[in-house]
Amino acid sequence: MYLIEKASRAIASKTADILNLDEDRQEILEYGALNFLQTLLSVALIILFGILANSLLQILVLSLTAALLRQYSGGVHATSPYRCAALSVMIFGGLSLFVKHVLAFSSWIPVLLFQILTLSCVLILLYKYAPVDSPNKRITNPDTRRRLKKASMTFVLVFELITAVLWGVHLKYGSSAAFKSIICIQTGMLWQALSITAVLRSVIGWMDSLLIKLKFWKGGVQA
Repeated sequence: MYLIEKASRAIASKTADILNLDEDRQEILEYGALNFLQTLLSVALIILFGILANSLLQILVLSLTAALLRQYSGGVHATSPYRCAALSVMIFGGLSLFVKHVLAFSSWIPVLLFQILTLSCVLILLYKYAPVDSPNKRITNPDTRRRLKKASMTFVLVFELITAVLWGVHLKYGSSAAFKSIICIQTGMLWQALSITAVLRSVIGWMDSLLIKLKFWKGGVQA
């Protein structure tokens, strides 16, 4: 058992003893603690990568946008907390460098065209594929599927409103951070929309299987 799993079990056990909870509630606490610690590890590694690669703004905006959209659109899961953290750093670290060095637009016209293109792709992909469930948590209720799809679309539109505000900040004050954030928001949403397609889900699953072959990453539970 990994350190995160041991820590989550210890937290749940101690809390259950203090509150005199039954075994079922203790398991719920353990699952919640596991998710919290896994998220904490992922965030810490993402921040560390951003600092070392001098791409902190990019990786934070990218990962936050994708993570929030993922709550409604679903997506593929890694098979352990550590592999989930590793894949998050690999994917969003790579995307942050791509945005920083490749999508380093210097004028507003290519950014606007990029935003229109990515928005079109995101809406099409979400309409076609969202939500994507997991083997351990199937979405069988049609009403739930429609609600999550609608929520995914609404999320995208809300974030487009945020980019409109960022456009205003950039045009009025010449803020490069606002300019970069627009690109990162669009890229984060595009990645999440692409990640629910069969091709990208297979690629992420293949990356997860490669990490399983490394001795350090063996074992664990699904994230």
